[in-house]
Amino acid sequence: MDLSMDNIAQMLNSLSDEEFQSLRDTAQSLLGNTDETPPQSPPQEPALDPQMIARLGRIMQAMQHGQDERSALIGALKPYLSAPRRKRADEVMQLLRMIDLLPMLGQL
Repeated sequence: MDLSMDNIAQMLNSLSDEEFQSLRDTAQSLLGNTDETPPQSPPQEPALDPQMIARLGRIMQAMQHGQDERSALIGALKPYLSAPRRKRADEVMQLLRMIDLLPMLGQL
């Protein structure tokens, strides 16, 4: 499965409201967020919320953002790794990017 940034963006965009809420709840539980808020009923008519669009824009921008120190280190080591380990290094770097996005998803 190819987990490029474009594919991740497409997957996030294709989530239903329920699936997105489930992903958000999972991210909050992984981050140790203990704020228990009652589930909100979905709006009857989807409306374009400028704040939500701005938040999604920041998330998309963060997905395109350069590497952090952890990813840069792994990337620097990749030429010295065997092919299977290079593939695993790529997967770890993608996972690190997704972990960095979790707090932003919690703000949605």
